[in-house]
Amino acid sequence: MLVLNKDQLLELHFSPQERVWHSAPYFTPEELNAHPGLQHLSSLGVDRLGRVWLGCGTEICAVQHGRVDSWGTGAGVPEDTWRSWLVDREGQLWARGLKHVVVLKAGATRFETRDPPHSKLTSDILNVPLTADRENRIIVRNDVGLARWNEGRWEEFTAKNGLPSVSTAALLVSRDGTLWLGTSGHGLSRWLGYGNFEAWTVAQGLDADAVWSVLRSASRGIVLGTRAGCYRIDETLHRGVPCSYAGMPPGESSS
Repeated sequence: MLVLNKDQLLELHFSPQERVWHSAPYFTPEELNAHPGLQHLSSLGVDRLGRVWLGCGTEICAVQHGRVDSWGTGAGVPEDTWRSWLVDREGQLWARGLKHVVVLKAGATRFETRDPPHSKLTSDILNVPLTADRENRIIVRNDVGLARWNEGRWEEFTAKNGLPSVSTAALLVSRDGTLWLGTSGHGLSRWLGYGNFEAWTVAQGLDADAVWSVLRSASRGIVLGTRAGCYRIDETLHRGVPCSYAGMPPGESSS
């Protein structure tokens, strides 16, 4: 068993004869001298291949078969305190720091920066949870709520989308696909309908919550007939925006 204690990596093993646990430094003095960042560890993760990933100083380190590799600014990793680790279904390694998100694609030798909007945290809660849902979409905490990597771009969710207005300190996707949020000082929340339901209201750009009809247009996507007139869902902005049909007078519409 591996644990971090006072910035150091320790290896624990249980002695059945003595029925006690013993600890020893994981790295030798020679390894610590060769890689000074190993003396200042901030996090620990293990991937499916058995590699041990570490936030070491301001860089990322990996240990496998007694070999220590490190990635810094020259390998696509910006300086940060790296705290959370995740291997997605495609074998990509994601790492979350207090300011940045990076990903190492399977077989790659360089990380890619994938910073979500508002990625730098300004609150005192330094937990930076990182998880993937059943669709392999990556979910992280940002400074105003949550961000989700979906089909090559980040989607942002805040209190306007119904999230708790306090910081999210923990994330979990349960076996049934439900997203659970551990909040700072406000208990546990469940995202009802996650992956099944999505809502557009005044908070998402509509001028009225009363929607009389919903149609799918080949050229304009989802079109809504509302009390405030014609609106459509802009998939890029992820908001409701007014329709602009030539000759259609303003006002309440339905079909």
